[in-house]
Amino acid sequence: MSDQPRLRERPEDFIVEELAHVEPSEGGDHLLLQVEASGLDHWGMVERLAAAHGADRRDVGWAGMKDRHAITRQWVTIRTKRAAASIDDASLRIVQALRCERSRRPGQLMGNRFRITLRGVDPAQLLSAMPRLKEIASSGLPNRFGPQRFGHRGANALLGRHLLAGDHERVLRAWLGQEGPPWPDMEQDRRRLFDQGRFDEAAAGWPPRWKPERAALNAMQRCGSMDEALNAVPVRVKRLWVDALQAEVFNAVLERRQRDGTHKEVGPDDIVTVFENFHELLGDDEGPTRVPTGPLFGRRMRSPGSSVASVEDEVLQACGLDRRTFGGGANAPGGARRPLIVPVLRAGAESGVDERGNYLRFDFSLPKGAYATTVLAELGYGDAVTAARGA
Repeated sequence: MSDQPRLRERPEDFIVEELAHVEPSEGGDHLLLQVEASGLDHWGMVERLAAAHGADRRDVGWAGMKDRHAITRQWVTIRTKRAAASIDDASLRIVQALRCERSRRPGQLMGNRFRITLRGVDPAQLLSAMPRLKEIASSGLPNRFGPQRFGHRGANALLGRHLLAGDHERVLRAWLGQEGPPWPDMEQDRRRLFDQGRFDEAAAGWPPRWKPERAALNAMQRCGSMDEALNAVPVRVKRLWVDALQAEVFNAVLERRQRDGTHKEVGPDDIVTVFENFHELLGDDEGPTRVPTGPLFGRRMRSPGSSVASVEDEVLQACGLDRRTFGGGANAPGGARRPLIVPVLRAGAESGVDERGNYLRFDFSLPKGAYATTVLAELGYGDAVTAARGA
């Protein structure tokens, strides 16, 4: 008998290393740092690096946002003439320090390498997990967005829906009040205070690290305007809400094409993504290199041929949306295409027993934008992912 599988008991049970090409330049205007963080959230890392180098956090460039409950290694840049600071503690250390010409930008990476350890798993489960992992590596991973895309309470897509509809009151009632998905008991009082219009008391109930919530509530207290409250919310937060709505529709399109048996097939009306550079970087020719894409709806999204577009429009309509939802207004996204499946390279697994008990460990590499938790869900450990997300 095995215990319930457990994920992320400690940061070292979830290790992520960024895969990227970097271009050092001895006389560059930016520091190019490879940093390792443990148990540190993305913005905390950015703020610490900026402060240590006397820079504004806007001078810190990064390619991907990594998870807090993990050990992560990635490349960042800082626009400064200073030498690298001395940072080496339990939560953040500088592994390499070089110089370069340009700031790193979001998306400027090839992928990520993962080492994930599940605890409380019968080591014999390796016998069933390994063949399934090999199958995924051979045929490709359905590239659905994982639960972390949908934020606290899984509410981000709902917030994005209200935001694009211009319904600012419903955004705030679902975000700060008692509407929308269930919330933890600890939030009950402050959400009730919001609905009662007691905005200063509600703001005091949110912990200091929940800065966007407090900023919106303080704006409501000052002027009583829903519009002003949303103006006080950072653009990056509102973008996350819209991103989540795009992700919800993408996942629905992927599910539809899985039912139709077309998610791995490149048809004449498909727009294609290729992964030759990712395979080349890792020296691995296993798995798909040319795959169909699904929609991240927005103003500039490239439309596929008629047969694929009709399927995507049917799914969009079933979600209670249409293309106009994503096509205008200050918060409308640009849009893009996202691969329906992705290669899983250098995949391996092992099991055993250590000082903390039984474990099952997985190693694999994914292209940028793909979720390691989706691999775990495909392997049958979705409950562990959900439990870790709610912890």
